[in-house]
Amino acid sequence: MTVDPTTSVSLLLRLQDSENPRAEEDWNRFVALYTPLFFIWARKWKLQDADASDLVQTVFVKMHRAMPRMRIDPGKRFRGYLFTVVLNAYRDLLSSRKDDPLDGVELENAVQAAESDLQSCDEQEHREYVLGQAFKAMEHLLSKKDWQICQRVFVHGENPQEIADDMGIKVGQVYTATSRAKLKIKNELRGILD
Repeated sequence: MTVDPTTSVSLLLRLQDSENPRAEEDWNRFVALYTPLFFIWARKWKLQDADASDLVQTVFVKMHRAMPRMRIDPGKRFRGYLFTVVLNAYRDLLSSRKDDPLDGVELENAVQAAESDLQSCDEQEHREYVLGQAFKAMEHLLSKKDWQICQRVFVHGENPQEIADDMGIKVGQVYTATSRAKLKIKNELRGILD
């Protein structure tokens, strides 16, 4: 198995480790990172809510089962592997429908259309999505004030001096807060931007 620069190598290695004391926390993080993306794909494929939920659950079950055997190569992409798992889960879902079964040609056409959707999700879009999700997940690691500063600097692109004036603090405090946040994010997501 290989890794993509937008998925933390250290997170994947921890997910593989049967002795990991933070296994549940790490799986929750992985699930929180990718669940919204899988639902976006399911909506693109016009799946009903129940089918979309089944797809997402199936993907995570398959990932959980495969993780211990996965070969992780930091120089390669995880995204391709992930796409394959999602497409196989989609194929399984469509072929298991009892109320509206697809014949072989319809099934393959639907899967090929889904694969085309996934391939059109370019690397930059995928990277921005994963980093955006990771940034949201970082809120609990920062003080409320630091989180507000980071939102204003990183998300809204506001000028540090204007933020300082507005919040009644020194501009150095804005820089300190953003530096502290960058360090925490870097440590938390080690391997994503390497």
